[in-house]
Amino acid sequence: MVGSVRPYSNPSKNTYELVNEVNLYFVMYTFLVFSDFVSDLGAKLAIGYVSIAFVVFNLVFNFSLMLKESIWKLRLSHARWKHGKNNAKTESSKVSDAKTETEAVVGMDISALQSSFKLNPRNELVMATSQLSIVKEEPEDC
Repeated sequence: MVGSVRPYSNPSKNTYELVNEVNLYFVMYTFLVFSDFVSDLGAKLAIGYVSIAFVVFNLVFNFSLMLKESIWKLRLSHARWKHGKNNAKTESSKVSDAKTETEAVVGMDISALQSSFKLNPRNELVMATSQLSIVKEEPEDC
């Protein structure tokens, strides 16, 4: 029976398949009129137009489904591209913020660091003997 078999897991695709099957059955039944069983040329002409209408309906139906799916996929890919572009902006702003913080730390005076942190005696010795020096370097571009 028509529609008893569900070839797809998606219900809408099963509906599309059912519409195509029913349309195919109607077109095939109209072909019987073009045999020698019907001798009236007027009836053959009328059924010919009906057969053409079924075929055009099937073409329009399937092309509209393809267009609908293409537009949906295009919107989805655009949304993914836009989301990726926004993530790239966010990442670039994070990188620039990190560079700014690094430049601020590198530009700090060592005495400011000593006053902001309580150093243990060993670290004070290192600071006093100037073994720790901060050299400004240009940040490497990634």
